[in-house]
Amino acid sequence: TGTSDGGFASKSDVRSASTTIVKVGQYIDSNNDDGSVGTILVDNLVIAANRSTDFEGNAINRSGNILGGFGGANADVDVLPTTSVTIGGDVTIHSDDIQISALADTTSSLIEVDSHSGSLIVDAAGGDLDVNLEHDTQIIFADSADVELTGDEDNPGVFEVVAGNSADLKVLGALANGAIAAGSNMLTKAKLSQFDSGITIGDDVSISSVGDLSFGTYTEAILDVDSRARVYGGLVSVPIANGRAIVDAENRIQVGADASVSAVGDIALLAGQDHVASSLADLPQTNYFEFDSRARAVSGGLVVVPEASALAEVTAVNAVEIESGASIISAQDVHLLTHEGRSILFADSREYGYTNGVGGNTRNRVDNFVRIDGDVEVGTRNNQTLVIDA
Repeated sequence: TGTSDGGFASKSDVRSASTTIVKVGQYIDSNNDDGSVGTILVDNLVIAANRSTDFEGNAINRSGNILGGFGGANADVDVLPTTSVTIGGDVTIHSDDIQISALADTTSSLIEVDSHSGSLIVDAAGGDLDVNLEHDTQIIFADSADVELTGDEDNPGVFEVVAGNSADLKVLGALANGAIAAGSNMLTKAKLSQFDSGITIGDDVSISSVGDLSFGTYTEAILDVDSRARVYGGLVSVPIANGRAIVDAENRIQVGADASVSAVGDIALLAGQDHVASSLADLPQTNYFEFDSRARAVSGGLVVVPEASALAEVTAVNAVEIESGASIISAQDVHLLTHEGRSILFADSREYGYTNGVGGNTRNRVDNFVRIDGDVEVGTRNNQTLVIDA
C-alpha cells in the first residue's frame, strides 16, 4: 500500500475456548436434576478426556508513505481449554483394570507478526504479538465415590490416574521501517498464564486396590520466542524489541477430609511426574520447561537508540495435600512426592548501534511441598501380634 501521509496496520486474532468433559456415573433427569447410576462393574475401565489444539496465525503488513505515517501489525492468540474427568459422588466402581487420564496439548509451528514500512520524513511502526494459554486439566473423584481395583492379589491389574498439560509454541514478531526519523516498538510474548493440572479425591471418598495405585500430574512446555526491531533512519533511529516467554504452572494432588486410599501394593501420589519408574525402560514423564527467548534491536542513522530485552520465566507449584481425617494405607510402600523436573531457560537480548549491548534475564521459581494433616501407614502386613493365652 502507499499513501502521502497516512499509514496501515494489520491485525489477526485467534481464539479457542474448548471444553472436554467426561462424567462417569452421573446424569441429568427430565427435571434437570443430577442423578447417579449407583454401581458400575466391569472387567476393564478406561476413561480419557484428551484434547489437542494445533494452530497457526499471522499478521503481515507492507506500507509506504511519502511524507510521514505509520505501519505495524498485531496478533492476539488465546487458547483456553478446560479438560476434566469427574467420577460422580455416591458412585461405586469395581474393575480389574482402571486407567483414567485427562491430557491437554497445544502446539503451533509458527505464530507470526511481520511488518515493513517506510516514509520520506517520519515513520513509526508498532507490533504486538500476544499469545496466551490457559489450561485447566482436572480429574475429580466427587464426595463419597467408591472406586476399587478388584482381582487377584498375586496378579493384579493396573490402577493409574494421570492429569497433564503440554505446549510447544514458536512465536516470531518482526518490524522493519525507515525514514529520516524513524522508530519501532515490537513486543513478542508467549505466556502460559494458567497451566494447571490436578487430581482431587473428595471428602469421604474410598479408593482401594489389590495391587499398586498411582496418581500423577505433570507439565511440559517448550516455548521459542523471537522479537526483532530494525530501524534505518537518516538522522534518528529508535528500535525497541521485547521478547517474553513465561509460564505459571501448578501440579497438585489433593486428598479430602475423611477420604480413604488403600492398597495391597504401593501407593504413589505424585505432583510433577506421572508415575514412579520401575526400570530404565519405564521412565516417567516429569515436569519439563524449555524456553528460548530472543530480542534484537538494530538501528542505523546519525543518532541511534536501540533497546532490547528478553525474559524467560518459570513459576511453578507442585503440591501433595492430605486433609485432616484422611488415611493413606499401604501393605507395602507409600510415595508422596513432588518433582521439580527440569528447566532449560535461555534469554538473549542484543542491541546493535554505535556500540553493541548484550543482556537477558531468566527466572526459575518453583515451590514444592507435601502437607499431611491426615494419617499415613505403610507396611501394614508386616504388623504381627503375639497372643499368649493361659
